[in-house]
Amino acid sequence: MGRRARTLKIIRGIGVALMVIGFLVGLGIFTTEPLSPAFLRYFAIGTGIFMLGSLLYMGYEVFVPEFWRGEWAPGPGHEYPPDP
Repeated sequence: MGRRARTLKIIRGIGVALMVIGFLVGLGIFTTEPLSPAFLRYFAIGTGIFMLGSLLYMGYEVFVPEFWRGEWAPGPGHEYPPDP
């Protein structure tokens, strides 16, 4: 596996970690009164972290110039671009 593929795997791993952290922060809504300032804070922060993680996990190909030039597309068997 090349250096770029390892970098993309790290980006995807960070995305998964952020989704887990966002989910755990979001669970804080069950410890507060509905629609209280703390409830809204837990909800907003948890949702924001989760969304950032999902963008990194699912959109990792935006970091690859070959994707934008149409030379590579992720799929089964070729999830990561070949190293030059």
